[in-house]
Amino acid sequence: MAGLFRTASKQPNPLGTAIRTRGSGKYTFGLALSAGLAGLLYGYDTVSISGAIEFLRARYGLSTLMEGLVVSSIMLGAVIGAATAGFLSDRFGRKRILIIGGAFFLVAAVWSALTIGPIALIVARVAGGYGIGLTAALAVTYITESAPANIRGLLAFSYQLLAVCGIFLTNVINYIIASHGSNDWDIATGWRWMLGLGAIPAAAFLLAMRRAPESPRFLIQIGRTDEGFAVLEHILGTERARLRTDDIQASVKLETEMSHEFHVLWAGFSRLAVLLGFGVVSPGSRRRAAGCWGRSPVGADIVVARWLHLPYGLLSCGQAGSVGCRSGGSPA
Repeated sequence: MAGLFRTASKQPNPLGTAIRTRGSGKYTFGLALSAGLAGLLYGYDTVSISGAIEFLRARYGLSTLMEGLVVSSIMLGAVIGAATAGFLSDRFGRKRILIIGGAFFLVAAVWSALTIGPIALIVARVAGGYGIGLTAALAVTYITESAPANIRGLLAFSYQLLAVCGIFLTNVINYIIASHGSNDWDIATGWRWMLGLGAIPAAAFLLAMRRAPESPRFLIQIGRTDEGFAVLEHILGTERARLRTDDIQASVKLETEMSHEFHVLWAGFSRLAVLLGFGVVSPGSRRRAAGCWGRSPVGADIVVARWLHLPYGLLSCGQAGSVGCRSGGSPA
């Protein structure tokens, strides 16, 4: 490890020294601000539709159902984006997926402004929501994986702060646009500006993230330890970066071992045994549930509650199996 760090410390150093005695606060805050701009995207898109929906209703004669779909369609995309963000970021990196999320939002903002019907607008907002889901899920992760421990919470707060700023600024922008022209202009054109101006914060986010480094934890996780250490050295200084790199390597090793144990638990007949063990309801319980179901909807809660124990049971089994294997225990 000593040779590794000596090699890494020879990389170009703005201070002109082989060893950094301390990290760069400017570099660290710039990194956090770059990812925190994702909050601005979230804030803008949350509120922009609220200013435009009245004019969209008048332009397209939206029914209550279509109005609800136009407003909420972004949440569908956000759910999909958030659900896939973890897998994609582990495969391709935090920075790359954040950039892809920003690109989705940029394209969706322009697309929304140019649509000629409610269906196209719904599709555009689903695409924008997917970008929001990716960035919302990963921005804080990116910041916390890079920030020093003593100011990690403060830097992660930049996402929430910029989200609130985005909400406030969007309300102001909506008011200015709605007041700019006549009601006919707002119905024909004003709402397009409300939605399309979201491309500006998206472009700012993309430019900032292109200059930002990859998450040091991801770099170390995929074996690019020299590069990960170089990023940490800028943030923490040489000595603390060495300690942080060792901590990350130990954490990655532990996660790999735990993932292997879970796959073993979930393989072959173990999967069937776990599902049967936690999915079977005792005959007496089934009779009580059936009786309640026939008299009131409360019976549904009993059945659902039993199945909601399944994830908890799986996790408990995984933990118990892991401890048993390490302690040499055997099933009785």
